Amino acid sequence: NGLYTAASNLTINSHFRIRNNGQFDVSTFTINQTSASAQFLVGSGSSLLFGNTGTLNSDTRATGFNSTDGTITFTAAGTLKIAAENASIGTFNPGTGTVVYDRDDGIGNDQNIVNVTYNNLEIDGSGDKDVGANLTVNGNLIITNGTLDLTNNGLGNFDLALATDFSMAAGSLTAGTSDAHTVGGSWTETGGTFAPTAGTFTFNGDAKTITQSGNNFFNLTIAAGTKTAGSDLNIDGALLIDPGTLDMSGTNYTLDLEGDLTIANAGTFTPQASTTHDVAGSWDDEGGTFTPGAGTIILSGDSKTITTAGGNNFFNLTIAAGTKTAASDLDVNGALVIDPGTLDMSVTDYTLDLEGDLTIANAGTFTPQGSNTHNVAGSWDDQGGTFTPTNGTIIFSGDSKTITTAGGNNFYGFT
Repeated sequence: NGLYTAASNLTINSHFRIRNNGQFDVSTFTINQTSASAQFLVGSGSSLLFGNTGTLNSDTRATGFNSTDGTITFTAAGTLKIAAENASIGTFNPGTGTVVYDRDDGIGNDQNIVNVTYNNLEIDGSGDKDVGANLTVNGNLIITNGTLDLTNNGLGNFDLALATDFSMAAGSLTAGTSDAHTVGGSWTETGGTFAPTAGTFTFNGDAKTITQSGNNFFNLTIAAGTKTAGSDLNIDGALLIDPGTLDMSGTNYTLDLEGDLTIANAGTFTPQASTTHDVAGSWDDEGGTFTPGAGTIILSGDSKTITTAGGNNFFNLTIAAGTKTAASDLDVNGALVIDPGTLDMSVTDYTLDLEGDLTIANAGTFTPQGSNTHNVAGSWDDQGGTFTPTNGTIIFSGDSKTITTAGGNNFYGFT
């Protein structure tokens, strides 16, 4: 019975048991339980308290950490370190505390993460740290070493609901194929491995940053609020900006996107003006804002579509390998390069409004809509490709420009 409060650092070389309605407060001190074969027990009606910034480090292994019938309560920013492979926790009040799973036996054995709601959660040590249910972290998620496995070694696909920041210095994150991962804070990789081949992460906080370290997302959704890139962004699936803002304007960072880009519900994409961004999927900004004043978008996929909203524009646009079919009018405020792909505007009554030069190279092809009028304010050079319309008009509206055509190419209407 009663409340016991640590008055100094303690090293415990055997069992540590809180029983018979007792309470133990770690206070500001460090409590080390050093025996791997000992038991840590919070018994029925008893409590382990973190009333200050102290740390309890339990090195007991196997099922030796047991508070199934007791209570663990954080009322301050204390830290609980658990090495047991199969800890059990009953009533858990996370407060502002941190739980660290840090088993490190040198051979990488798995450690199970208890299914409770955490404030801050840290992954350390070695081997897999496996979740067996959806994981909720109301504070920060930190991977220092080891692997956070949201698939439980392939037995499931569990969701991560992270309220604030993610950081990874080493180790790895195995996210599985869930489409319901959410991150409310910033994402910072300074090392480690994160390379999902499926699944979606949704960023729903405001004034946050996304920093990668040679890794990739699969599908990435930028929800409400502004997310600022703190590095190049590599996305192996789709990018959806709905309804937030992806801001890459501040530094010389690039977007490498293997899937579709969609801007919806008044979302905004602000690319870095002096860089080149690659999109291998279809482009659809019809529901939002995309108005760069410089920079280049390369569309590099095959059998893709380009859909833009009235009032939006590309600056420089490159149609690389494969066919891109316009599904709207196209407004390009810089240069249009078709090299070596195909820009097909022949299906519907869409127009091209180009403020810069048009270049067709390396067997590229431009197929305009036959009944329409297209405006080109820069120079024209189709010498390296194919341009053979059978209807329609090209208007040349610029001053001191040149027109270069290949043998076998032709204009139909020419103004």
